[in-house]
Amino acid sequence: LGFAAALIWSSIQMVTAGGDDDDADLSDNRVVRCVRWLRIPVTADYQGVRFFAIEGGARRATPLLIVLATIELSDIVFAVDSVPAVLGMSNDPLIAYPAVMCAVLCLRSMYTLTVLLIRSFAYLQHAVALLLLFIGIKIVFDVVFHVTIPTRVSLAVI
Repeated sequence: LGFAAALIWSSIQMVTAGGDDDDADLSDNRVVRCVRWLRIPVTADYQGVRFFAIEGGARRATPLLIVLATIELSDIVFAVDSVPAVLGMSNDPLIAYPAVMCAVLCLRSMYTLTVLLIRSFAYLQHAVALLLLFIGIKIVFDVVFHVTIPTRVSLAVI
């Protein structure tokens, strides 16, 4: 039920949040906190496409380097998270690990494509929110009320 509640809550947040979150305060982000903890000097502003800049006579990282670190860390988390699923399908590590690496590389390409096409999908956020809500409600009906929604209905909603 906890997972269902998280799905329902996420769907409500996706619909009510609306708008763009580019101006969100990221000072509490884990990567930003880690950079502060490591005492890596970072410039206040972006310096074009540069990862490092000279500021005050010292070499400093730019926020773009933090963005890159966040993206790479998410790739690592995805890869580590995917290994058990792939090993569940194949016991051969020579198949499993290259499959995970190919998946990570493919996701990077898909992300690039999605960024280019995202403006074409005006209602994507609402559609994903509805799917999350449906899955959450389906879990609640199954666990609490012991009512199983037929596969045909699920496929029709999806």
